[in-house]
Amino acid sequence: MKKIFELIANIFAIFMIGIVLAKLRVKGKYFYFVILGAISICLGVGFSAISLAILGFEDVGGNIFTVLVDYSVIFSICSVLTILLIDRIVVFTQESILEFSNTSKINFLQISYSFISGAGLITYFFIVPDILRSISIWTLLICSIIYGLKSKITNQKINDDKKNSEYSKNSGATSKILKYDLRKRRAKDLL
Repeated sequence: MKKIFELIANIFAIFMIGIVLAKLRVKGKYFYFVILGAISICLGVGFSAISLAILGFEDVGGNIFTVLVDYSVIFSICSVLTILLIDRIVVFTQESILEFSNTSKINFLQISYSFISGAGLITYFFIVPDILRSISIWTLLICSIIYGLKSKITNQKINDDKKNSEYSKNSGATSKILKYDLRKRRAKDLL
């Protein structure tokens, strides 16, 4: 029973992460590509290391830095393919679940930016001590929440301004129509 609850919790977490990434892809594209790159590099390296171990490469279980250097080309290819796969999943989430209409495909520059920035973020977390790592993660989390709230409030103000301008245009048209109707009625009364 506990395994079933853990499976449901994992599926729910993956679903929520997919929705968050889908919204980030629309609102904060560059931040989305940094997170996409970091996630894809971790998954790509892990998947390719497991695949190499299954295929019989025994030196994959050695020192992590020598393994990364020895198989860097394979890890890079798997990471780029994982970037493309996860982006396609996020686009599918945008189109089918969230029903966004304008979803653009990822291009080569965005893939390169995602790969380089994700690798930089992972390298940063490897290099810095635990205290700085914790502070950095909390700062990134708080800044993400503030950015999300700010973009939500800004979008709400833009939508309110659009509605007010449409209302004023419509009310101006209505008043012009009413003035025309009043003039027409007065002309009929005079005749």
